[in-house]
Amino acid sequence: MGRTRAENRINEETVCANCLVHHLKARCQCQHVEARSNRPNDPPDFWVDVDGVRFAAEVTSIVTGEGYRADAKRLAKEIEARCLSTGTGISGMYVLRILQRPAMPKPYSRDRDSVIQEAASFVRGSDPQKRARVLLRHRTGRLTIENVSREGSHLGLVQFGAEREGECLPELQQLMYDAMRKKKHKLRGIADPVILVLYDAFAFAQPDDAKEALLQTTDHLRFHSIFWAASFADRPNELAPNEPGRNGVFLYTCCERWLKGATG
Repeated sequence: MGRTRAENRINEETVCANCLVHHLKARCQCQHVEARSNRPNDPPDFWVDVDGVRFAAEVTSIVTGEGYRADAKRLAKEIEARCLSTGTGISGMYVLRILQRPAMPKPYSRDRDSVIQEAASFVRGSDPQKRARVLLRHRTGRLTIENVSREGSHLGLVQFGAEREGECLPELQQLMYDAMRKKKHKLRGIADPVILVLYDAFAFAQPDDAKEALLQTTDHLRFHSIFWAASFADRPNELAPNEPGRNGVFLYTCCERWLKGATG
């Protein structure tokens, strides 16, 4: 599945295809599910056959342009570079988890170097029994590094739980609206039913918030189903072992057979 990715870069289409296939099998109890890449004849991004029915699947990322998130991503890359510079490498998949809004140390500051060193120390001496370490704890939030899988070799991902309940809804609704309008235009020539996969790369919102934001519009009715690929999972990616596994959920589907698995 998918094209060859550059070093340390997540292949979103492959991750989303695996996430969708896993959910259809494990949660929706579909018997025969297979995803097939459509490149270079894009769109759609891939096809998925579900119990004899073919669906077009299109992936779009839900991202924001906030400077805070950009700085958090830079910090993750700096930690990864420090780990690699030691010569010991990285064993497993690691993420930075940000809860609410802790004050990030300024670039090139002593405090930032201390956080980077603490994170690199955790990765080098990572104990399977110790899955996380708090790097920053402020009254405004918390920054943690977590080992999310023993598979792979990567650090540089960021998961956000920065928004309190309901705070992200207006921005999330606009992001979804823009994505649905853009993809519907792109897929106008596709006759097969379409599954739109929303890839929440940095855990911007919880599935319940995403569902609430989606259902405040009618644009989702333009698609057969809308699937939310978000949470990292400590399981292998069967389609691409070097990519992380994710769990997902249907925010909307008109298939009654999938409704049982559409809530988590």
